[in-house]
Amino acid sequence: MRLTKKNSSPVFRIFFKIFLPFLFFLSSLSAKALMPPAELETRNLEASVIVLGSIEETGKILLTGPLKAYESPQKGLFVLKILHVIKGRSILKGKKILRIVYNLSAEKIKGSPSLLVKKMGSLPIRVKKGEIVVVYLKASPHPPFFRLVAGGASLFVIKNLKQQPLPRN
Repeated sequence: MRLTKKNSSPVFRIFFKIFLPFLFFLSSLSAKALMPPAELETRNLEASVIVLGSIEETGKILLTGPLKAYESPQKGLFVLKILHVIKGRSILKGKKILRIVYNLSAEKIKGSPSLLVKKMGSLPIRVKKGEIVVVYLKASPHPPFFRLVAGGASLFVIKNLKQQPLPRN
């Protein structure tokens, strides 16, 4: 039996005209889309600085200066002690410590806007003091800070020396 306006119930019509598009809209807000691995690899290798280091401190910072309209001035910050420079020795010019800023997830910013900020398709950045990490960096528009090329997808934890000591032979 084919449904037409004459033989469909009012509840059925309301469901398809109002409720179903509303559900579609809500489902699209919570969708995440990560970058394809090949594109992520290309983007990370375009980093101006690639270093291996240990996390010395973590925290938050309030930046001033030019920010995009959707960007919060409150950023996450971690201090990285350089153990080995893979790329960008001339950019670092003998620095032993790097300060890296990143966008906080919406739940970590008080009074942040709702659903759209929470799910931007990037991996969250979760680092702890003592972790050994490899980071792919570019210069930040707020010197002397650096920032990750592709958010959490540009940070790789190798080992947490505080929690898992190296075995003795």
